[in-house]
This record gives sequence, C-alpha cells and structure tokens, in this order.
Amino acid sequence: MRKKLLIFFTGGGAELAYKKILKKDDIDVCGFVEFKRFVKKNFFLKLPVIKFENLNKNHAQNYLMFIHKNFNNLNEDRTNIYKLLKNKNFKFYSYIDPTLEINFKYGENCFILGSQSICDDVKIGNNVVMWTHNHVGDRSVIKDNVWITSCVSIGGDCKIGDYSFLGMNSTIAHNTKIGKKNLIGANSLITSDTKKFDTYIVKTTKRSRIKSVDFVKLYKLDE
Repeated sequence: MRKKLLIFFTGGGAELAYKKILKKDDIDVCGFVEFKRFVKKNFFLKLPVIKFENLNKNHAQNYLMFIHKNFNNLNEDRTNIYKLLKNKNFKFYSYIDPTLEINFKYGENCFILGSQSICDDVKIGNNVVMWTHNHVGDRSVIKDNVWITSCVSIGGDCKIGDYSFLGMNSTIAHNTKIGKKNLIGANSLITSDTKKFDTYIVKTTKRSRIKSVDFVKLYKLDE
C-alpha cells in the first residue's frame, strides 16, 4: 500500500525532493509544511501547504514526514525542525535513490542521491544528506545530521562526527575520525583525527595575470 508523505518547507530544496520522491512507486506526496510566518500561498507545486502550527495527531498518524533544508548553522536548523516533529510523534521517510545497491544501513529522514559507491557494512545515521558521486569505504560510520556534498571520498573504517559538513572533492583517509561539527572545505585532505569544531579550508587558486584569450593563443590551445 502506498504511504502518504508531507514534505517540510516550500523552497528549492523541497521542490528537488518532491521531484525525486514523485518517481517512487510506494509514496504519495500529499502536501507541504511550512512555518506560519513563511507561508505566502496556500499551494506549492499545486499541492496544499499546511502551517506547522496547525499540525495535529491526525497528521502524525496518517502521514510520514520528510525534511529537506540546507546546512545552515552546520545542520542545526534542519535538526531542530526534525526534533520538533519528533516531539509531535511523526515518523520520517528516507529517500534513497533507486539505482543504488543498498547493502548499507541508514536512519530516518536521509536524502541520498544516485551515483554513490557505498560499501558493505557502512552505517549512516539519521537526517543525513549525500549528494552525488561520493565513495564511502567499508565499515565507515556517518553519524547523525551530516551533510556530504559531491565527489567526497571517505576511506574505510572512518567515522564522521555529528553535524559535520564535507565539501566537494574532500578526502578523508582510511581509519580517520572526524570530530563533531567539523567544517571540511572543498578539496581538503584529512589524514589524521580531528577535534570538535575543527575547520579545514584549502585556499582558492590564484588568478593568473594572463587573460584567457591570450592564454589560449600563447599555449596554442585553440589549434
């Protein structure tokens, strides 16, 4: 039997989630939820918008909930809403791309897109977002409320701490523990354990003095 689902928020992230979940044959998206102060229209993507303040026991009993919000405040904003809905006794839906071979364990309210290489025995916690083209090695653990962007490589036997953010093309070496609430910037290479609140940022590539049109001519790239 198809399950009924409400998606929290009415922005671009919610629209992306809606389009992905719409393709699943076991779920009916029935509407969206938003805080009263942010509700501008009664409908979003032609579906009704329910004010968070009007949610009741009937909603919790009859609908699953899915939250898709960005990583504001190192995922705290999304997590706080998750906790509010948890207190209202909602159960949560996880979107796992249907093309993935699911040999790994995952929690609730996860959003895991396609083109992932996730090895056996990997454990993924609650409220985790993973974009595309990531690798997670054997026996690694991704804790709760983590946001992983694209093309991230996590070696085997790693542990990614709660609330952490891993930027594009970052690499976590085998058997490395990332502390809680870490910010790992794009292209960072982490080869040893980190501590709580650590930040790793790779400097931006310097701009060349040569103009692009001259560079092409100089190195004969246009031939």
